[in-house]
Amino acid sequence: MREDWIEVELGEVCENAESVKRKDITLSDTFKYFDIGGIDNKTNKIVSYKEYSWENAPSRAQQIIKEGDVLFSTVRTYLKNIAQVDKAEYDNQICSSGFTVLRGIADLVVSNYIFYYSLSLGFLNPLSALQTGSSYPAVRDKDVFAQIFPLAPLPIQRAIVSKIEALFSDLDNGIANFKTAQEQLKIYRQAVLKKAFEGELTKEWREKQSNLPTAEELLKQIKEERQNHYNQQIEDWKKAVKEWEKNGKKEKKPSKPKKIEELQPLNDKEKNELSDLPDGWTWTSFSNLGFWTGGGTPSKAVQKYWDSGNILWITSKDMKTKVIYDSMDKITATAVENSSAKLINKGSVLFVMRSGILRRILPVAITNSESTVNQDLQAITPFLNNSEFIYWYSVANEFNIRKKCAKDGTTVESVESTLLKRYPISICSIAEQTQIVAEIESRLSVTDNLEFVIRNSIEKAEALRQSILKKAFEGKLLSAAEIAQCKQEADYEPASELLKKIKAEKLAKEQEQKKATTKKKTIKK
Repeated sequence: MREDWIEVELGEVCENAESVKRKDITLSDTFKYFDIGGIDNKTNKIVSYKEYSWENAPSRAQQIIKEGDVLFSTVRTYLKNIAQVDKAEYDNQICSSGFTVLRGIADLVVSNYIFYYSLSLGFLNPLSALQTGSSYPAVRDKDVFAQIFPLAPLPIQRAIVSKIEALFSDLDNGIANFKTAQEQLKIYRQAVLKKAFEGELTKEWREKQSNLPTAEELLKQIKEERQNHYNQQIEDWKKAVKEWEKNGKKEKKPSKPKKIEELQPLNDKEKNELSDLPDGWTWTSFSNLGFWTGGGTPSKAVQKYWDSGNILWITSKDMKTKVIYDSMDKITATAVENSSAKLINKGSVLFVMRSGILRRILPVAITNSESTVNQDLQAITPFLNNSEFIYWYSVANEFNIRKKCAKDGTTVESVESTLLKRYPISICSIAEQTQIVAEIESRLSVTDNLEFVIRNSIEKAEALRQSILKKAFEGKLLSAAEIAQCKQEADYEPASELLKKIKAEKLAKEQEQKKATTKKKTIKK
């Protein structure tokens, strides 16, 4: 900190916002109301407000705000719900008591100087440490006003604000460019996936192949594989029944496998809604690709189902990567034998069927080992088909899947399993499926690397923003020449002298308010 600066408590340079006196107001009067929900904590700007009459005003509508005030949310201060009252139309409107209103003494403390200081970690971190309460951790107004504030001479305050805004403008432009690039990458990814499942990515490859099996032949093979799988299930069931009889029929009799479902072709109406495919390709539905398995949750009260478990028990919490290598929770073989949890083969494709996240995206993943899932997931174990082909097709169509397979047809919080199984998928020979996966991943690996670089750059830009604020309020942002220029201005004086004027002005305003209050009381009498 420079020698002409001084450290004070923030409250020493601020005046209190006037509180609403509801007994003196007309109930039919309307006002603009600002609460935490109206602040964008990324841009730190007011983005919305509500309008009320005093007759139906919320109880937290308690503070009169002025243009230039800083609204500082006292709840979860680390979220930085902070904004400046930056429009004349907001003057003399009302804000929530959930804000501390920071209003510097007019003409002696630059309001933007307070605003930028309130965004700095030097201000936020000590406050975050003072928060109390578990559900809504918060600080009090007096905690905010008790924070140390680096008071600089007035011309230096103005110069610092000007330099911060210039540097932040450059940062904002850079971040905007990065975000534009992110959006372009998303568009490119979708274009790659769209072309992949229209056969465009493998067109040249396909033309060079000879005797390539058709998708119709693949469906025939799938049908045979389904039958073989069912036959094996029957054999395993017969053995289990014999074992059950041998053990005196003490436990529940093993359930006979359900009869195999016939492959159901898409009807004409469904086909008419689909695009044309290359020769050798065909449309079918998810249900025809393999066998489906649901999940369940072993009783949490039975320790032997969970203690020292080594079988993955996958829930929506684990569905964050393309391939599932591990899960937050694991169960035992005993749990599988005695609960609704079922073993799912390695290479199965998992879908989240119920979760709030379905409003934004459809999580899909592939199992890397024999696993189990809870009741919110469904798994398809492919017959012959490439698991990654199914995975990428699902990613490419996740928006439409959520839209068309939503359980209630409106708010997407669950996917109807029967609709998902009926959802159409374009398929081709296994060899081409494998080639398509290779083509997709070779292209998308480049976009993934670029996305990583962009995210890293955005994070660095945000870190640089805090670095700028740190230097600013340590007195290190301005150059010697800039400081010398500030000292030539008519209103330059050391902060210690400025503080005397602030205190005098603050005292005068307080006395004026007392007189006004006394006068009102006298008139009422």
